[in-house]
Amino acid sequence: DAVPDPVAAIHADGRFSYLNRAARELNQAPGELPTDESARRLAAAKAGSTVTTELVFPTPKGARWFEHTLSPIRKEDGTLSSVAAVSRDIHDRKRSQTSLSLSAKIAALAGIVDYEDALSAVARLSIPELADWCVVDVVDEHGARRVEVAHRDPAKAPLVEAIRRFPLDHPARRRMPAVRALRSGRPVLIPQFSEAMLREMTDDSDFLEVVRQFGSCSEIVVPVNLPGSVATMLFFLTTESGRRYGPEDVALAEELVKRAAQLVENARIHQQLRQTEERFRVALAHSAITLFEQDAEGRYRWMYNPPAAISVDDVLGKTNDEILPRPEEAARLNALDRAVIRSGVPVQEEARLTLPKGDPIDFLISQEPLRDSSGVIVGSIGTATDITAQKRAQEVLSQAVAFREQMMGIL
Repeated sequence: DAVPDPVAAIHADGRFSYLNRAARELNQAPGELPTDESARRLAAAKAGSTVTTELVFPTPKGARWFEHTLSPIRKEDGTLSSVAAVSRDIHDRKRSQTSLSLSAKIAALAGIVDYEDALSAVARLSIPELADWCVVDVVDEHGARRVEVAHRDPAKAPLVEAIRRFPLDHPARRRMPAVRALRSGRPVLIPQFSEAMLREMTDDSDFLEVVRQFGSCSEIVVPVNLPGSVATMLFFLTTESGRRYGPEDVALAEELVKRAAQLVENARIHQQLRQTEERFRVALAHSAITLFEQDAEGRYRWMYNPPAAISVDDVLGKTNDEILPRPEEAARLNALDRAVIRSGVPVQEEARLTLPKGDPIDFLISQEPLRDSSGVIVGSIGTATDITAQKRAQEVLSQAVAFREQMMGIL
């Protein structure tokens, strides 16, 4: 009785012949073997095997994980006398393992940059450490929609399609835990479902039948605010796992959802950046604007939409002296680069440049200093706008004005 681990002896007929104090506190009634899996383990121990399993037992402190070992006890003649059942509380270790496993999964998903993919991945990462099923719903300006239904049993795939047939705004859902979580903004815990509880939640017979087929026995719903939308993550356990949720699981689920929300937000930002970049590229594709970036030594590190006379490969890693055939034009650009680097002030200047191929081109060059996170200038970034047509038009207009003034003078 002084041993903190639950210890019991099970007679050959399946009834408990001894329980120590810790075993009695687990509320395991003598002779109670509630599942087929329990009977299978006991049969294996009776056959002479030692069987070790990790199980969840109800305790006065709530459901806790135990390492449960069954081993045969034999008489002097070698025949089976009874089976020894020893359980060791591994709840803290199990919780730490679960937390580490979920953290590792989240870290592995850090590279996902698609918003919808991130939501789907978040639904799958809680299985099997935290849930048997996970459902992610999103409510945004387009309405309510189901994003993902993840499960550990492939045989239950038809159930996924069955539950998808009921839209999120279906009247049968109005009293379900997910709706309560959305309205309150707080997690909802259902430690154990009952038939009466299900009937209180919905009176739609078709929806009720689908919910029954899930065999949900315990459920947690956690709402999460995303930019421009609200999502709910519904974790639930089925009767097959034999587990029940408690307050500790709610805290773990909230932490998981909090970190998952950061992952989804990163994916959303990446998606917006891609959309912005695509618009940026479309906007510049038919323009006469070249974007470039140089390091502190004046070497080109990046260029987009270069003039037709050169390619990006002709420029990257090179300086103005290596690109431009005329030294005086290169010196003029070098002076512009140095002015930006030294003063830290944006500059703008027109320049006529003779590229390796083609006729001279007039550019309006605008440059700004490029700084690192500490504020130190590490290069420059700028644009070069082809204004050749405008310059030619100005020259023609100037010649016309001069000719007109000359004619007026003669008249």
